[in-house]
Amino acid sequence: MHIITKLLLITTSFSSFSNIKLLDVKFNLNNLKSFQLDPIITYQQNNKGSLQVTKNTKTKDIIKSKNDDVHFLVKLSHGNKVGVERINNYISELRFDKKNDLYFTLLGSKEVEKIGKGKNLKVHLNAEYFSFFEPSAKKIIVKKRSNQLEYSIRINNIWNPYFQPSVALDDSLNLYFTEYSAKGSLQIISYNLKSKKKKLIKKLKSINKKFNICFIEDKQKILIMEYELDFLTKTKSLIYDLYNTKYYETDYKLTGALECTEKGFYFIKEKNKNLARGEQRFELLEYQFNNSSLNTLKKSNFLPSLFKQNNKVFVQIEKNIFEVI
Repeated sequence: MHIITKLLLITTSFSSFSNIKLLDVKFNLNNLKSFQLDPIITYQQNNKGSLQVTKNTKTKDIIKSKNDDVHFLVKLSHGNKVGVERINNYISELRFDKKNDLYFTLLGSKEVEKIGKGKNLKVHLNAEYFSFFEPSAKKIIVKKRSNQLEYSIRINNIWNPYFQPSVALDDSLNLYFTEYSAKGSLQIISYNLKSKKKKLIKKLKSINKKFNICFIEDKQKILIMEYELDFLTKTKSLIYDLYNTKYYETDYKLTGALECTEKGFYFIKEKNKNLARGEQRFELLEYQFNNSSLNTLKKSNFLPSLFKQNNKVFVQIEKNIFEVI
């Protein structure tokens, strides 16, 4: 088991801190699936269930559907790469082992490329590789785009049929993923696609703890957020890297996503205990790498939803979307 040796944190104020601004672009959040600013390109699902892209005020169908019981997940990766998951029979068929149709497209294009069938599609290394999860086989599939070469990595999971592993792939073709240990706690594994060598990176001691991981492609850096699921358990929540450098710790629960850029990382702290009168429950926090500093960007009584589009970080609070600038 690794020991985390350093804590890099300065809780002070710097003029270089980010701010967040409310987007003045009015999106229809009921239909919006993804977007880019400057120039504005949006992906939305129409009432017939088809996925559309709008660019320069012109709207085109990308993936047509005759059934409105369909749901699209659209994720913009670093650059102009877009991954799409089409979930058929979204409401009428709630099975953990259901496979989604997976596609790849370029930002703003109406042309799509079929990748396969599975869940949790990820675009890696400038779209040289894709990964997705096959829940019934409990396998992560990594596909090389140029020659369709496939790698299949089976994960350990006898505990949770709805589990989907977090996945990252670096330039050395080391695949990092989460899975369950034999005792039911989560662990992080590295698997090299070339050598097929497998290595345990980190194992949690408690089944009540969880991992979130994020990958900074420009820095080839993986960060790990470790937090407790049980409010009553008095253990610290942590954010650290693969080299056991600790960036943040708190007695409070961390919740939601961990989003990373080359500038820093962003996360949400939940003050679930000892709230003063009028104090807000959730805090959106930013850690900057260049000065090892922490900043509170936003406080709210409503749980913020963090997400990243094309290497920019956004947060949605109720019907408002804010951009981190």
